[in-house]
Amino acid sequence: MKVLKKCSRCFDQFLEYWFYVPAGMMLALLVVCALMVCLRKVLIGAFNWADEAMRYLMVYSTFLTLPLLVAGKRNITIDLTDIMFQRRPRGARVFHILAELMTLLCCVVLIPSLFTFMQNNKNGFSPAMQLPLWIVYACLPVGFGLSVLASINNLFKMLAGKEEEET
Repeated sequence: MKVLKKCSRCFDQFLEYWFYVPAGMMLALLVVCALMVCLRKVLIGAFNWADEAMRYLMVYSTFLTLPLLVAGKRNITIDLTDIMFQRRPRGARVFHILAELMTLLCCVVLIPSLFTFMQNNKNGFSPAMQLPLWIVYACLPVGFGLSVLASINNLFKMLAGKEEEET
């Protein structure tokens, strides 16, 4: 049990730093977008690669934010459930555990398909930047894989009773 608690704390610390990865991508997206607007207005021209880069930065930041959303339970929690189970904390706990299990199941079921998708596109290249497509699509299994770990961490906290101590 001590090992699991230590793993849980380490994963929580990892996610604190992981936040900066998609945040940095969103900042880069903002900078490239602002630069492109300025270049189009001033020079009446633009970089060939910018639109594609902005699209990939948006997709990457979206999928790499997924583990943070799962860890923060911002995925399928419905406010109505808190109202429905206001007087039945045990029912709310069961519901939240079932919701976390569904999240975990969805992520686990999708991961093999994502690797197959990457495998099918391993020889392709992006049009403007000529990036190998496997790099473009790598955010999918990384995001969903980390989401699986976040969901397992959430389940551990719920079942170990740690969640009640924190709130």
